[in-house]
Amino acid sequence: MIAPEKRPLVASQLHQMKNVMSQLVGQQVDHTEFSCLKALVLFRPEASGLRDPLQVEMLQDQTQLMLHEYVLTKHPPSKVRFGKLLLILSLVRKINAPVIEDIFFRKTIGSVPIERLLCDMFQAA
Repeated sequence: MIAPEKRPLVASQLHQMKNVMSQLVGQQVDHTEFSCLKALVLFRPEASGLRDPLQVEMLQDQTQLMLHEYVLTKHPPSKVRFGKLLLILSLVRKINAPVIEDIFFRKTIGSVPIERLLCDMFQAA
């Protein structure tokens, strides 16, 4: 159950998520584009605790170039598609991760932060 004082924030975040999904559907984003967009969200050189932020930045740059080249070959008549895809990412970054954790994962993982859970899973593998 969501606490009454959190409901406006949760409603706002759900609205933002719905907006992102609408734009992805509206752009008819394919599997390759979606994979590149996910990678761009994940490869954040400014994230705290990284051992090699420069390496992460290089991965981000490579992914962005791959997406750009892919869009140029798959959608040659569209000169603005690449920019529109990047603008969708800016909307994704506005979504509050802790609120999303509360909505979708709290009943499953309890009070453990999902970042910690993911790190533990990767270290165990």
